[in-house]
Amino acid sequence: MNILFLDDRPQRLEWARKEYGASARLVSTAWDTITALSLIPHWDLVSLDHDLNLEVLMDSNRKDSGMEVVRYLCEYHIDIKRIIVHSANDVAVALMVKSLRDAGYEVEAKQASA
Repeated sequence: MNILFLDDRPQRLEWARKEYGASARLVSTAWDTITALSLIPHWDLVSLDHDLNLEVLMDSNRKDSGMEVVRYLCEYHIDIKRIIVHSANDVAVALMVKSLRDAGYEVEAKQASA
């Protein structure tokens, strides 16, 4: 199973390692996420955080936010079975979910603590 998990917080990355196993690809930057997506043609699960760099309430226009990954996915239509958006930034979550759904992805939002 191909799983990609984006988060910048070490405790969430550790949780993902336990939840999804050692084979899950864990990344902490938008750039690393986009790189992983470009190298593997199919993903079973991709879980995306919005606020990265240990920041809170990032501007979604920034290229180092999770929204940059969403823009990439909407442009290149990577084969992904399921996407989860996990972030404490409710406004950004709504934007990410809407953009991904509009692009045809199956996506759900999960509240994450700040």
